[in-house]
Amino acid sequence: MTGQPMEYYRMLQMWSVCLLITILGQTVGILTGAAFGTQTGFFLIPAVTTPLLLFAGYFLKLREMLIYLQPLSTVSFFRYTYEGMLQAIYLNRPNLSCTEIYCFFQSPSKILSIMDVPTVPFHAILIILASWIICLHIFTYAVLCWRIYYAKK
Repeated sequence: MTGQPMEYYRMLQMWSVCLLITILGQTVGILTGAAFGTQTGFFLIPAVTTPLLLFAGYFLKLREMLIYLQPLSTVSFFRYTYEGMLQAIYLNRPNLSCTEIYCFFQSPSKILSIMDVPTVPFHAILIILASWIICLHIFTYAVLCWRIYYAKK
């Protein structure tokens, strides 16, 4: 209907990134609720995730950031979600069809370079997101053990 090629591996890539960011969001919520309680977590989660979202590359491109703020973008899991979704859509794709004489966004590689997406392999993005999930689960376990230990005292 929309002229998009039926490439099932792209749909699988997009679903895998969406699934990982969903699990990651749930893990952040569980960790915050376990550490601070639901009322404090309700206000703390937006305060913590807003800087991660700002440095993800949506609003401020990586090359436009100050040099001392660029490490914040490597910590942001939103950045890897953004890059993974853009790679799932545009990486290794033939030129897009265009009916006009000059189309600036006909080349998918040009779109990726304008969006400032580095050439990180897609599987590395999945590994980074899965590592975030594992680390946050370990941290949640430690917080719950700490809460149980001090509740018994």
